[in-house]
Amino acid sequence: MATFQQIHGGCRWWKRKFWGAYRVARGARIAAGGSLTLVPGFQGALPSETSVLEGAINAALESLARGLALEMSPVRVNTVSPVMIVTPLWSGMSDEVHVAKFEAVLRACWRSAWGTR
Repeated sequence: MATFQQIHGGCRWWKRKFWGAYRVARGARIAAGGSLTLVPGFQGALPSETSVLEGAINAALESLARGLALEMSPVRVNTVSPVMIVTPLWSGMSDEVHVAKFEAVLRACWRSAWGTR
């Protein structure tokens, strides 16, 4: 069973990620032929047993983009779902930790893509 902190954190993430994108799409003034790009993340398409909530929120954001594309036409609505990107945020970790994290994500993606454990 989820703890209060997990539920509260999930609600905060839902509010920021999903409703934030929704509000931007509603408030943006994009010229015909322009585009809006949302970044749901790979977990919407490749969920794992350790990121169920993140996967659901990202999948909802992908669905939002599809609906907005219909509603906002001729404005294009796109999604980009990066897996993992090396940024300065990783600088506090050793190379061994980097490699271990990337390998774990790749294994999870492979299992999800092929439906194996």
